[in-house]
Amino acid sequence: MPLFTSDAEGIIQRVAFRYHWFTKVVDPRSCIVLHYHNVKDNPLFEYQRIAHFMGLPLSKTHLSEVLNMTTVEAMHSMEEHKELPHKNAAGTETAKVRSGTTDEWREEITGESLKAINQLMVNYLPGELRDEFLSEEDLTGLDLNGSPVIMVDGKSGKRNKRSSSSSSRRSRRRHR
Repeated sequence: MPLFTSDAEGIIQRVAFRYHWFTKVVDPRSCIVLHYHNVKDNPLFEYQRIAHFMGLPLSKTHLSEVLNMTTVEAMHSMEEHKELPHKNAAGTETAKVRSGTTDEWREEITGESLKAINQLMVNYLPGELRDEFLSEEDLTGLDLNGSPVIMVDGKSGKRNKRSSSSSSRRSRRRHR
């Protein structure tokens, strides 16, 4: 039996629920959905999008300051000098800055556990999130048709298979 499956299933179900809630139920003017890899790949665009959503003016000077203060190197320096804000403040157990890479969890979970988690992601995540997180390699050997029926707006339906263009986009992004 792979490790983490029951905990992972609950986490993945919560991610799927929250994603559905914030993208399909809640008024889109009242929330913004961010993906870490998008912020990492294109921080300038994502910070401008966040500022626009919040109705905040963001001058080139302030944008430059934000970009400089949110690099992994800058955050490691703030951590070293005990300058991290809020719940990451110095002296707390959560005061840590990770590597800043995307999909870092894949280095910690391997083999059958990774395959089980990937299958759970196929089973529970909506297509657009699966497209964000699973590559063609991740899908190898998984049951793509055995996903549970999900009730959305009182209707049940099976999931569609991914397109090859989005899969190659994921593969390119992951190997940068």
